[in-house]
Amino acid sequence: MEFSGYSYREIGSTKQLSFSASGIFIDNATGSGCIGFAGTWSGESREVDFSFVSGKIIDPQNRYVYSYLENKNFNLSGNIYDDNYEYYIDDTPVCFGGTKEKNVIDKVYVSANNCIITTDLYIAADAPSYEFTQGDSFSKGGVYNINITNNNQNLPFTILNGTLLNENFLITNLPLRVTGSENIIVSGSSDLATGNYSETLSLNTSAGDMSHIFGVEVIS
Repeated sequence: MEFSGYSYREIGSTKQLSFSASGIFIDNATGSGCIGFAGTWSGESREVDFSFVSGKIIDPQNRYVYSYLENKNFNLSGNIYDDNYEYYIDDTPVCFGGTKEKNVIDKVYVSANNCIITTDLYIAADAPSYEFTQGDSFSKGGVYNINITNNNQNLPFTILNGTLLNENFLITNLPLRVTGSENIIVSGSSDLATGNYSETLSLNTSAGDMSHIFGVEVIS
């Protein structure tokens, strides 16, 4: 994927993750950029980033650790933990036990100034702990609540979009941020018949895809 300017992607909040930026290609050695991970701790914004400046790779502790050439690929990978990190360049260990401030990471970003950065960037982190609950029935013409609970309120995630398998049901309210317990509100179409339905809720979130299969009775 090509990056120019500033690009970011929200991820499920986490205190530790693994990352792999393979085939990093920077089209010139005079521009600058970085690959970073952002979050907060006690309300304070904090970032961990690897900078690319005029042919130099600068690590999160502002150390010049490696050089890159214009139009030549390299790989950067590693693990970020609660208060330390480790990383590899071209699969060669460079740093173990690097120190960082504590933070809860919820965003990965790439910045490219006066250059284009091309890379395949992958992030892996523990899946959030969550559960769905809902009632057994709802009245035709009424609304139906599907409750989603994040079991770790310190690690919220964002719901990007959601769909239902049955076209006779509609999502009328979808919460954006799930910190504790939130309701997804569903209603039926005007021609919805009474009876029992099997339904699948699919959510695309910052922490990955989630799905929930449930049964509901529509009553008059």
